[in-house]
Amino acid sequence: MKTTAFAMTFLMALSAMAGSSSTRVPASVTKLTVQCTPPKGFAGLSATVSGELKLSAIPNGAAKATGKLQVSLNDPRNPWKGEKTVLGQYDDLTSVGSDRYFHGGATMKNDSDVLEIYVNYTRSDLSYVEYAGETYKMSCK
Repeated sequence: MKTTAFAMTFLMALSAMAGSSSTRVPASVTKLTVQCTPPKGFAGLSATVSGELKLSAIPNGAAKATGKLQVSLNDPRNPWKGEKTVLGQYDDLTSVGSDRYFHGGATMKNDSDVLEIYVNYTRSDLSYVEYAGETYKMSCK
């Protein structure tokens, strides 16, 4: 599967899950800063993610998020660090009592080897990176 096909399928699935036609992310919001570090006092697998994503409106009222993020997987057995081009969705559901979050992914070794990134700005302790069956916890601002 080509990267573009994966990206479009991923984005369409995210849009369908949100399922609302009202705008939740104002047009004036055009960028998203990602700044995540390992949780304080956490001794397990953790991640560091940072960078800035470009936002553009999509029909479901959320925003398509694209750009490059610096990712570091803190795993004593298999550490990894690098820059990844990501595609995902940013949504702000705080007006209906839910969360403000980014959920996206990037390919790693090939098109079927995917790194998943979930950043929750409302409840930071829910943020994580998932790769190769492992979950890497992080705390995000």
